[in-house]
Amino acid sequence: MNAKRKALTALSLLLMLPALSGCLALAAGGAAGGTAGYYIAREDRPTEQVGKDEDLTARVQARLAQDPDLGPLKLHAEAYDDVVTLSGEVPNGLMAQRAIDMVHDIPGVKGVRSELNVH
Repeated sequence: MNAKRKALTALSLLLMLPALSGCLALAAGGAAGGTAGYYIAREDRPTEQVGKDEDLTARVQARLAQDPDLGPLKLHAEAYDDVVTLSGEVPNGLMAQRAIDMVHDIPGVKGVRSELNVH
């Protein structure tokens, strides 16, 4: 009886493998052949730096939102190792430079990368 149970268990596992491999593909990034899915990033920064960058990002976002000309533009800022990347759309080069200069003046910012689009 014990051998029969082992054989039945082994057969059940073999029959479940195709279904489980589909789950593995979903967890790793979507259905096989699909383009949608999740990307799990590896964080190279120390935990302390991640916290500093999150704080800096929040301070930059708040400062941009408070400006009467830049606030309505809803620009995005993201800090990584104390360097802030700005993105979004601005109406002209002067507004882009204003945003960059404003962010440079915030304590803790070591540099500013602009991905601002002028339209």
